[in-house]
Amino acid sequence: MKRAERILGISGVSLLILGEFFKYNHWPGAGVMITLGVALFNFGYLPFQLSLQWREARTGLQKFYLIFRFVTFFIILTGFIFKVQHWPGAGLGLILGSIMLPSYLILYFVLRARGQGKLPFILHDLLIAITAYGIYYLITTTLVSPGAAEGYRLLEHQYLRLNAGFSSANQIILESMVAAGGTGEKELDRSIEELENLGMDCVNTLDSIKSGFYRLLLGNYYKERSGHLRLSPAQLADAGIAFRYFVENGNGDRVKSAIDHYRAGIEEIARQHHLSSGAIGLGLQTGNIVGRFGRKPWISYIFEAVPTGSVIINLSLLKQMVLLTENNMLNGLLSQMELSEEARILQELAARESEKAIELKENEIVRVRQQQELQALLLEQSEDEIKQNRMMAIFGLGGAGIMVLMFSISTRAYFRKQRDNKILEAQKKEISEKNEELNQQNEEIASQRDEIEAQRDTVFSQKEELEKVHNEISASIDYATRLQDSILPQEDLLQEHFEDHFILFRPKHKVSGDFYWWTRSDGCVIVAAADCTGHGVPGAFMSMLGISLLQEIVNKEGITQPGIILDHLRQEVIRSLNQKGTHGEQKDGLDIALVSIDTRTLTCEYAGANNPVYLVHDGKLKVCKPDTMPISFYERMDPFETRTMQLTRNDQIYLFSDGFADQFGGSNRKKFKYTAFRRLLLDHSTESMEVQKKVLFDTIVQWQGAHEQTDDMVIVGIRI
Repeated sequence: MKRAERILGISGVSLLILGEFFKYNHWPGAGVMITLGVALFNFGYLPFQLSLQWREARTGLQKFYLIFRFVTFFIILTGFIFKVQHWPGAGLGLILGSIMLPSYLILYFVLRARGQGKLPFILHDLLIAITAYGIYYLITTTLVSPGAAEGYRLLEHQYLRLNAGFSSANQIILESMVAAGGTGEKELDRSIEELENLGMDCVNTLDSIKSGFYRLLLGNYYKERSGHLRLSPAQLADAGIAFRYFVENGNGDRVKSAIDHYRAGIEEIARQHHLSSGAIGLGLQTGNIVGRFGRKPWISYIFEAVPTGSVIINLSLLKQMVLLTENNMLNGLLSQMELSEEARILQELAARESEKAIELKENEIVRVRQQQELQALLLEQSEDEIKQNRMMAIFGLGGAGIMVLMFSISTRAYFRKQRDNKILEAQKKEISEKNEELNQQNEEIASQRDEIEAQRDTVFSQKEELEKVHNEISASIDYATRLQDSILPQEDLLQEHFEDHFILFRPKHKVSGDFYWWTRSDGCVIVAAADCTGHGVPGAFMSMLGISLLQEIVNKEGITQPGIILDHLRQEVIRSLNQKGTHGEQKDGLDIALVSIDTRTLTCEYAGANNPVYLVHDGKLKVCKPDTMPISFYERMDPFETRTMQLTRNDQIYLFSDGFADQFGGSNRKKFKYTAFRRLLLDHSTESMEVQKKVLFDTIVQWQGAHEQTDDMVIVGIRI
C-alpha cells in the first residue's frame, strides 16, 4: 500500500505542475490536468495515507490530527479545482482552507514538541500546499500591466467617439428626409422607418447590457460616460466575471439574439429594395468561428475565457458595426428616392452633411487604426511584462518552496536528534537495569529448570495415566452403547403389523436418554417413546430402567391399558430410585407417550406423561394432549387418564421426545419449536414414512448447522 501511495502522490504532483505550465502558456487541457491531479490527491493519495497512518496512531489526539490534516488539504484542493472550473463556492473553500492550514501547522508542531510519537512528515503536505497555491496565484493574480490597462481605456474612448459620430451622421440623414416630406413612396418610407427602429432597438439592447456589466464591476462607483476609466488592471484581466455575466446568466444570448434580429431585418429590407449584400456589416455574423483550436460558438469566442477589457471592446465594436450598417443601408435607400426640386435641394444638403459625417468617419477610422497599432504595440509589451511577472512569480514560489523545504528538513532533523538522544539515554538506563534483572533471572531459571524437568516427568506420567483412563472410559461407553442397542426392540414386530413406519433416533452422545419401545399383548400392539432425565451415560441408565420396567409391567403382569401401565411405571420408578419427595431431592424420572393399538378393530388407546401424540387424519393434524405429570415423584400424583380414539386406514400416528423441537439453530440461533415440527409433518403426510424420515433428518441437520446438538432425539411414525 505504501508503494501505491507513493505512485498516487507523484502522479498528482506531476499533473498539477504540468497543468500549471499549460495554464501559464494558455494551452488547452490545463483544466483537465489540474482536475485529475486534485482527484488523485483527494480520492487516492490522502485516503491511502490516512488509512496507513491511522493504524500507527496511539492516542486520540493523534487521530484527531490525522483527520484534521485530511479535511484541511481536501478542502484546499477542492477550492482550487472549483476556482479553475469557475464553479460557485470556490471562494468559501479557499478562505476556509486558508484558515485551517495555519491551524494544522500549529497542531503539528505542538504534537511534535510534546513527543506524541511518529507523525506524517510535514514535507509532503508543504509540497501539496505550495503547488496548489501556485495554481491559485496564476489564476487569480495574473494582471495586465499598467501600459496595457491604459491601452484598453484609450481604445474604448476612441470607440465611444466614433460611435457618437456615426450615430450623429445617421440622425442627420433621417432628419433631412423628414424635412423633405418623405420619399413619396409608401413602401420606401416604411422601410426607412423600420430600419430606424431596428437600429434603435439593437443599439439600446447593447447599451443596456453593457451598462449592466459596468454596474456589476463598479457597483456604486459606476458612471455611464466614464465607466471604462474606473476599471482596475485586475478587473480588466479577470475573465471569470465576464463568463458568469454573459455565459452563465444568459446576457451573451441576449446580445446574440439582438444581433440576429437586426441582421434578419436589414437583410429583408435589402432584398425588398434590391440592395447589395455588401451593405451588411461582416461583424454581424454570429455563426461558429474558426479559431486556433477548431470551430467555436460565437458566444464562447466573444465572451468565454476572455478578459473583461476585451469583452468591453467587443461590445463597442458590435455597436459600431450596427451603426455602420445602418448608414450604408440609408445611403442605399436614398439613391432610390424620386424627389421634387425642393426635396432634391434638401437631399443634396443632407448628402453634403452625410459626406461630412463619412469624411469624419474615415478620418476617425484612420485615427483608430493608428491608435490600434499603438495599442497593439502596448499590448505586446504588456504581454512580455506579464510573462516576466509570471516567471518571477514562479521563481519566487520555487524559492519560497525551497526555503520551506530546507527549514522543514532542518527542523525535522533537530527534533529527530533530540528525540533520539532521549531515547538512547532511556534505553541505556533500561539496559543496565535489565542486565541486573537478567543476572537474577538466570539464577532463578537455573533452579526453575530443575523443577520444570521434575514436573515434566510428572506430567508425562499423568498423561499416560489419563490416556489409559480415557481408553477405559471410551471402551466402557462403547460397551454401554452396544448394551443399549441390544435392549432396544427390533423392528420385526412393527414391520409385521405396520409395514409403513419409521424410527428417527439421534442420541446427543454415544448413548441416549431417549428410547423407543414396543411389544404385542392380547391382540394389541403397544408402542412408546420416552425422554428420560439427562442424556449420555446417566440418561442411558434411566432408559434401561424404563425399558426393563415396561417389559415387566406389560409382558409379565399382562397390563395393556395405557393409563394403568403409566401408573405402575411411576410406582416402580419411585421405588427403584427411592424417591421420598423431600426438599432438595434429585427429581429423576421420564416423560413418555404410550399407545395401545388393537390390530383387529383399529381402536387406539393413549396415555401420556407430559408428551403428546400427533394423529394425522384426512389431511388434518390432531394433538392428543397428555397429563401434565412426569413419571417420578411429583406434587400432583393423580392417576393417568386413558383416552380412546378410532383409527382408519392411512391414519398416521407420531410419538416423540422434545429433542427435535428444542434444537437450537438457524441464523438467529433459536429453537425449531413445535409449530414448525407440526407443519413439517403435515406438509409431508402424503408421502411414505421412509421419505418422511429423510425429510425430518435433512431438515434438522440443516437447521442445526454448526451448532451443537441440544438433546437426544427420538421420533416414531406409524401409518395404519
